[in-house]
Amino acid sequence: MEQSIANSKIISAPHNILYLHEARVFGGGEKSLLNLIANLPRSRFNPLAACPFDGLFAERLRGLGVSVKPLVYPNLRDIAAVAVTVLKIRKIIRQEAIALVHANTPRVNIMAALAAKSCGIPVIWHARNLLSPNMIDLDRRFIFLTNKIICNSDAIRDRFADSPDFQRKTVTVLNGVNLKEFDPDIKPVNLHRELGIEPDIPLVGILSRLNPDKGHLYFIQAAVQLLKQGVKAHFVIVGEDKTPECTVYKAKLGQIINAGGATKNISFLGFRPDMPQVIAGLDIVVLASDAEACGRVLLETQAAGKPVIATNSGGTPELVENGETGILIPPIDAASLAQALHNLLIDKDLAAKMGQAGRMRIERLFSIERHVQKTAAIYQELLYHEHRH
Repeated sequence: MEQSIANSKIISAPHNILYLHEARVFGGGEKSLLNLIANLPRSRFNPLAACPFDGLFAERLRGLGVSVKPLVYPNLRDIAAVAVTVLKIRKIIRQEAIALVHANTPRVNIMAALAAKSCGIPVIWHARNLLSPNMIDLDRRFIFLTNKIICNSDAIRDRFADSPDFQRKTVTVLNGVNLKEFDPDIKPVNLHRELGIEPDIPLVGILSRLNPDKGHLYFIQAAVQLLKQGVKAHFVIVGEDKTPECTVYKAKLGQIINAGGATKNISFLGFRPDMPQVIAGLDIVVLASDAEACGRVLLETQAAGKPVIATNSGGTPELVENGETGILIPPIDAASLAQALHNLLIDKDLAAKMGQAGRMRIERLFSIERHVQKTAAIYQELLYHEHRH
């Protein structure tokens, strides 16, 4: 009885959780991690982070009152640098009395596991990415090093299906969205005025960083096809990376738009810090990626009560109910995308109905509270197991 009471006190005390992340850029994975950290019950868990000190991600962490330890993660082939980094993580674990480490990318995962295991504390890996054909699945190869792998979709969890540790070590926790931040009733940004177009012109957007696998090409091809058919709409491309590759890619897309005679009807909006208001100002949102593990923009768009058109690959069919909350199309298929857009542009009642159904489904299955609750239960399970041993 005394042991049980002691354990109960141990588990109910706030535990220091160390989040390890390597990215300076700010994308869906970073937003998902920030959402988790921002909504953790601080009476039970105290978050700290070790990541590159500059960049929007670290800035947002500090804005949440999270202590950020500056740490840059080396290439795994640089054994000496890896060893130094592992020692640095060990030092943070000991100085800050860390109870559990939560790592967020394959390269970081290995270093996190080596440091955490040597300090006798549990480590979680968060698997958020689908693999391209030439990638080595480090998470699967080194699964024996971790206590648990949180996958953000069943499509990701399938990577580990043939591992003997599959059932015991992997779990799907779908991303969550802040229902107050993305809400059908928030005031939209006036994109029509910003773009200098008539207020009754429907707005269609693709929202993602500028990268070839995000399907901007097919979005533009579908837009050009519809415009040539006389469909009235304006198409916006939201998102940008400040990299040379992104600049080159944007220029190529611009040439395709120009060749299609659509420069007046397709606009680049760049990076937007006001995404909830931007989504609220759109009529339809497209995700045309080759494949996404768990496309955050789909959750945010449906939470905002807008219909989505997305590719039926990766984890997307887990997020969008085809024919109910949006339309799923084959990837790399501009003609199918154009047809789906045409159907929603000419049938506003159907678009509105899908938007309403999307909001209801997000409330039921994808709230940030549900995501945090499931993740916190995993923390609690590992911490309790650790204390028992």
